[in-house]
Amino acid sequence: MVKKENKYGLSLINLKNKEYQHHFLVDKAFFAQIEDQEATIEEANIDVNISMLKSETMIQLFFHCAGAVQLICDRSLDTFEYPIDFKEKMIFKFGEEDKVISDELEVINRTRTFLDLSQYLYEIIHLAIPMKKLHPRFEEEDEDEEESELMMIYQSDATEKKASEKQENEDPRWAALKKLKDSHK
Repeated sequence: MVKKENKYGLSLINLKNKEYQHHFLVDKAFFAQIEDQEATIEEANIDVNISMLKSETMIQLFFHCAGAVQLICDRSLDTFEYPIDFKEKMIFKFGEEDKVISDELEVINRTRTFLDLSQYLYEIIHLAIPMKKLHPRFEEEDEDEEESELMMIYQSDATEKKASEKQENEDPRWAALKKLKDSHK
């Protein structure tokens, strides 16, 4: 949960129907305001550029987030920088009451004067981080392990047994006919 006092929001007072540009810096201070004890990011340096398109019926926000977060490797517990670069879209439709429709669509009251983006920024940044956090020096090793696991499954003992059983179960008469057919080619 994000504390209510923050600088990561947009004023909606006296906006005309046109496009606006906004810029935020998501850093250590942003994650320090998070009340969630399970926060996995402590250090960050992410530039958030927002293109806001206001119309009579809605506000469309186009986010471009680029930078890096500092993560802790699941394998070695070493810290490393993970690059972040993604685009997201959020739509706020005007209505009678506030209601979340989906991850990308919310209904907001027409009388709202401020749009707090803290929770949304927190969530989209966390979604950009992989579940398995590996230091870059382990990534190639991890890919090799995945390939070798696939090879072991493909070349399992069961596969070899089935191939040898198929050869043993083949009727010798068919084998003789096949040999005869190959000799006439």
